[in-house]
Order: sequence, then C-alpha cells, then structure tokens
Amino acid sequence: MNFFESQDAARRKTSWLVLLYVAAVVLIVISVYFAFVGAALVVQGFARENRDVYSYTSGFSAFDLFWNEQTFIAVSAITLAIVLLGTLFKMIVISRGGAAVAQMLGGRPLSPDTNDPAERRLLNVVEEMAIASGIPAPPVYLLDDEQAINAFAAGFSSADAVIGVTRGCMQLLNRDEMQGVIAHEFSHIFNGDMRLNIRLMAVLHGILVIAQIGYLLVRSCTQTARRTYARDRGGDPRGFLIVLGIFLIIIGSVGVLFGKLIKSAVSRQREYLADASAVQFTRNPSGIAGALKKIGGFIAGSRLETPRAEEASHMYFANGLRLSFMQLMATHPPLADRIKRIDPSFTGEFKQVYPEAGGQMAEASTAAAFAGQAGGQARFAARPGEIVEAVGSLKPEHLDHARQILALIPHGLRGKCREPYGARAVVFALLINNEQEIETEQLNYLSKTLDGPALQETLRILGDLRALPAQCRLALVELTLPALKRLSQIQYTEFASVVDALIDADKRCSLFEYSLRRMFARHLDPTARQSSLARVKYKSLAPVADSAVLLLSTLSHAGAQSAEQAAQAFASGCEILFPQRTVSLLPPGDCSLRKVDDALRELLFATPAVKQQLIMACSACVITDGQITVDEAELLRAAADSLECPLPPFLSVG
Repeated sequence: MNFFESQDAARRKTSWLVLLYVAAVVLIVISVYFAFVGAALVVQGFARENRDVYSYTSGFSAFDLFWNEQTFIAVSAITLAIVLLGTLFKMIVISRGGAAVAQMLGGRPLSPDTNDPAERRLLNVVEEMAIASGIPAPPVYLLDDEQAINAFAAGFSSADAVIGVTRGCMQLLNRDEMQGVIAHEFSHIFNGDMRLNIRLMAVLHGILVIAQIGYLLVRSCTQTARRTYARDRGGDPRGFLIVLGIFLIIIGSVGVLFGKLIKSAVSRQREYLADASAVQFTRNPSGIAGALKKIGGFIAGSRLETPRAEEASHMYFANGLRLSFMQLMATHPPLADRIKRIDPSFTGEFKQVYPEAGGQMAEASTAAAFAGQAGGQARFAARPGEIVEAVGSLKPEHLDHARQILALIPHGLRGKCREPYGARAVVFALLINNEQEIETEQLNYLSKTLDGPALQETLRILGDLRALPAQCRLALVELTLPALKRLSQIQYTEFASVVDALIDADKRCSLFEYSLRRMFARHLDPTARQSSLARVKYKSLAPVADSAVLLLSTLSHAGAQSAEQAAQAFASGCEILFPQRTVSLLPPGDCSLRKVDDALRELLFATPAVKQQLIMACSACVITDGQITVDEAELLRAAADSLECPLPPFLSVG
C-alpha cells in the first residue's frame, strides 16, 4: 500500500469512525433515558409512603414513565448536548496539535540544542529520519516520569506533529532499536494514522464524559444524602441524583467498552503495517524486533503510569495499559505476534531487561560521498512514477543519504541550527546572494536591522555555508525549523520581515527562495493552521483544474530556458493530468508566486487520489529532459510538502 492508498484508507476509516460514533451516541442516549426512568422508579418505590415526594415522578404509572415523549425528548436533548460538548471541548483542547497530547501525558519538549548525551542521541535519530523522509524534524517530548518503554506520534499533519518518548525508551534502547521505534512512529505520520488517532481522542471523550458525570453526581451527593434521608425520608432529590449517578457510571462503562472496541478496530492492523514499514525504512529487522523484545523482558513493560494514559492508548508504540482480560479490546496486537512477523525465529521467550543505558550512538562519517560537489550544480535522474512511489515512504538509501548530508554539515553549524538565535542567522546566511552587488545591498540592510552580535554570527555562518554542496541547503532549513518554532509571535514577525527583505533584494525570487518561503509558511506561520485541519472538499480534479493549470504553468516556466522548453514541459504534465482536453500554458506574467500560494492552498483540500495525479504531473513538468536540478528538486519537494505529501530527497546524483 503506497502513501496515497494509505491516506485514502485512513480517510475511509474516518468515515467508518463517524458511523460508529453515531451508533454509540444513539445507544447512550437511549440508555441514559432508561437510566433516568429507572432511577425515578427506584426512588419512587422508596418514597411510596410520601406521595408528595418528587413532584416530577408522582402521578405517573410505571408504563407512563417507561415511555413518556416529553421526558424522552428532554433527557435525549440534554444527553446529546453533553456528549457533543464533551467532544467539542476535547477538539478545542487538542486543536494545537501533537504538543497538546504530549503535554497532557506529562511530556516536556526536548531542547534542540540539549547537551545531555541520551537526549542528543534521540534527537539525532529523529533528525536523520526527518531528513531521509522529507519532512521537518518534529519536536520531541520526553515523558520523564515514565520508566516503561513506549513512544507515540501525535498531530494532525507533519506541520504540527510531535514524537513522544518515555524515559525508559530513551535509556534502555540502543541506537538501532531507537531507530526502529522512531521509524515506526514516522510510518504513522505518513500513513494518515496520526490524524485519525488524534480525532479519535476527541470523538471518544464525548462518549466517556457520561461516566465522568456519573462519578461527579455520586461523589458530590453521597456526603449529604444519609443526613438528608434521616431528616426527611425521601424529601431531598439527592437520593435520586445518587441513583441516577450510579446508572450513569454503568452506562459510562458501556461507553468505555465502546471506546475500547472502536480503538481496537481502528489501530490493531495499523500497528502491523507500521512495524513492516519500519523494517522497510531501516532495512534492519533486529532494530524494531529488539525494542519489542526488551518490552517483553522489562518489568515495567510498556505500561504508562499517567492517569491520562487511557485517552491516548491507541497512539502508543506498544500497549500502554494493563493487559486486558479480553484481547478483543486490546489496542495493540500481542507482543509475540508482532515479533514473529518481523523475526520468524523468535521462540516466545523474553530475556529479562534491567534498567541500564542502551548502546551509544554511532555517527556516520561519510562526508566523502558528496566530495567535490560543493561548487557544482548536481542533477538527479528520476521518472514521474518513481517520484510518486517515493512520496510518504523512504528506503534505507534515504537514511544513508541523510547521514551523509549530516556528516557534511560541520558540527558547530548543526549546533547553530538547533537554537533560535543561531537558526535565524543560518537562514539569513542562506539567503545572501553570491552576486557582489546584491550581497552588498543585503549586508547593508542587515547591518541596519540586526544588532552587532547577530550580524557577526550571520557572517561567520556565511563562510561555512558557501563551502557546502547545494544539496545541504534544504536539509539545513529543515534542521532550523524545530528551533524557529520556539520563536514568539513578535520574534517570528520580525524574523519573517528580514527574510522577505533579503529575498526581495534582487527584485526576483529564486526557486530555492520560494521553496524556503513555502516551508516557513506551512510550518512556522502561527496563522497558517488550516493545513493541519484540512478536510477533503474536492473528490475530482474538475473543481480545482484552474489551480492545477497555474501550478503546472509555474513549474514549466521555472525549469525552462526558453518558451519552447516551457511549452514542452507543460505538455508533459498535461498528458497526465488532462489527457482528454486541450489546456493552454499560462504566460509567465500570470504565474505570480502569490497566485501559486493560493493554488496550493486550494489543492490541499483535494483527495489523495487527486494529489497523486498532481504530483505525477508536476514531476513530469520538471523532468522533461530526464533530469532534475537541485533547484527544481527543492521546488518540487516544497510543492509536495504544501499538499501534505512528504517527498524524500532525490538519490540518483549525476
């Protein structure tokens, strides 16, 4: 199953989830009504000696109470409102994305510039996986108080995704095992599971809130109910509320059961897929298998201690709750089954694991792979079908490529990318033009805008950057994003203003500059939240045909040296996207970057199948001659990222 099929499958599961939710809500509404009736009958039975008690129940026969239209409408409306408000409340709470889930579970964000060896090893693994897969490194949250081995990915999209890791996972796993776990979580990001899982949290909260109200009623009324009953046998409605609360707890338990069944139905098979993807990504079955074996042999296993563990139980790498007596309700497949699928020789016996640090990190040292390319313009050979297949996936070669890129970047420069002050200087240096006249103008602007230390930092970094191959540019931008996300609203506004001024200094926007702008708009702009919450609006190409034509026209002009080449590139894309109709290439003047941004925002709301066609057509546009330059590759990857289709780096270097 490729990226687009996985996204479609997740979307269909979302629709199925809505049906299950509606069915559960209907049953809960009916159950609450009969709980109300039952509570009234129980209390009325105890209060027969005083027929004036509970004016709202006296005068009705048992049959009247079991079916009273007005009572049913009132109780159903209140119950439905409570369930929907519970869901809405949780949706608002988690609308910030994965960070809200991680903080709910007690996680703290790891600083990108941490010096702690174990934390640094974890962040390096995440950075490698991010560069290999073509998405910015997600922030990492450490669950300090959790000694078990577990992890999760949470968020609506790669723009607001986070990786959560328990302290036990960080300390007990060696580097290969950690890489297997992180690859598993990245698979959830690619396959659409992450968005489905976070929406499932909100949906189930509305169902579970009934039980919480029952506990609240019982707890708040039991303290005074006995005294009230002694004074007036049945004259206080608290007795009714206690009985109703008990019924609601019972009904809430049914809601919990529904929640477990829904989570199990949604997540179990996805765990097998994520395990297989992790093996595919790393080409190292022993990594993820070793992590699962350590869970089986560790006294704490994968069980989380936080009282909020149940809410996110379907998100974890392994079962985060106490083992259920009913495997039907387990959110994860049995540990032994998962291991045997990866390692058929596994006997089912787990070696005991003791709390001691895992293996040390082994850094790649393959900088020679790109030696001699710093001053040249590398080109990549590819075909449209290969590019589409690469979306949302990666090969072990991509991890090798990521290690090579990271090895090329000096250690000090990587450190600058990991803290906000240095990350800003890296971006400013990346935007300084090689042409002397434009460079002078940009430096004059920076000298007037930045303070002395910031200017000197930018100039120092500039020397390091110009010695690097062009392929490192986008990786450097991706490395800066976690640090830049820590900027305040005011700091980000000032930073964005400087970026715009540096780009506009030469009165034109290069492909790299546009790619950088698109990445910042998607991943950093606090107002650009719609991509994380994007819902499918267009199920065919027809409603977004104009936006698609604009995107193809822009890509065709961007990589062409003449009008003839642009027309040829455009025709290649249209053969894929519009095989049955004649479409005209838009002139360069109609392909402004602002219009392209608007087009990408519109195309974002298309189905995965439509996006697959778009990526195929865009790829055909930029590789009409059979090769892609670094600039064209960066532009194509930025456009794919804007469509929430992460595209790994190109591997074939010519």
